[in-house]
This record gives sequence, structure tokens and C-alpha cells, in this order.
Amino acid sequence: MRKLAGLFRAKIRSWFTPPAYDGPIISCSDPEEAYRQACLSAPPFCYVSPALYGLGPTAGEGKDAHPATQPGDEA
Repeated sequence: MRKLAGLFRAKIRSWFTPPAYDGPIISCSDPEEAYRQACLSAPPFCYVSPALYGLGPTAGEGKDAHPATQPGDEA
């Protein structure tokens, strides 16, 4: 019974665990330009994830990885 309960908890935990980040799916010399082209060629109301091109915060960085201000900005 304990083994069955452990398997059930592992299955539930796998549903709520985010997938591991393996890096960009699409590799190219200029990922930003490739992302722009993909956004322009996508049908209306279709989302192109920047993670496909290795852009944006990764799963381990969280929301505050890239602050809104850059070094050298005046307050």
C-alpha cells in the first residue's frame, strides 16, 4: 500500500513540476532576428515562444532575473 501511495504522489508531483530547460530548440547565428522573423510569419493570434530561440529568462532564473532598469539609466 505504501508503494502505491508513493507512486501516486510521484505522479501528482510530476504534473506540477515544470519541465527541465535543455536550451534553445532552434539554433542559429542570430536568435533575435530569427525570433522576429518567426513572429512576423506566424498566423495572427499565434504565440511564438522566445524560449524556442534561447531568448528570455530560463526556468531557473525566475521573474526578477532581468530588472526593468539597465546599468547607466538615470533615476
